[in-house]
Amino acid sequence: LPLLDLSMPALRQLSKSQVAEFRQAIDQVGYAVEDDLIILLIHASMRRYLSVEDDSEVSTRADISYHFAKVLSAVVQTSGEKVVAQKTAFQLGFSVLGLPIAESQINVSEKIKLEEVRESLAVIALLKTEERRKFVRACGVAMLNDNRAQPSEIEIVRAVGDSLGITFAS
Repeated sequence: LPLLDLSMPALRQLSKSQVAEFRQAIDQVGYAVEDDLIILLIHASMRRYLSVEDDSEVSTRADISYHFAKVLSAVVQTSGEKVVAQKTAFQLGFSVLGLPIAESQINVSEKIKLEEVRESLAVIALLKTEERRKFVRACGVAMLNDNRAQPSEIEIVRAVGDSLGITFAS
């Protein structure tokens, strides 16, 4: 992400055709790597920074808690904790949102489907700044459930915030 921050002034100077070519290059970076969630978040940040419209269909599901749950599940799965601890982290983070939660939404033991996470991030990105900020805070609370902040956890929360247009000091 620091490299992304440094490169933005130069990338904003690109022509429309260069932006399209650069976006195509970003899309070719696959998610099938060890850090697949961080790659997805970097993709979302790059699109936001370059003001490129995402041409995928975005769900207009009225139940925003579904989208919060989908992304928060993906975030807590990156922690490396056991499933029981991840469920606790998820519940703690979700409680920050003040929304009801169904047991079916706590799906930290399921394999992450990055396309669903991408869609949910796109829906969350359409929310008001205050709601997006609250969601990023929920991700931070979930990651700190064990009272430790690992560098990789901090980077994931920062990347979620960055992809949603919410910045904070490192």
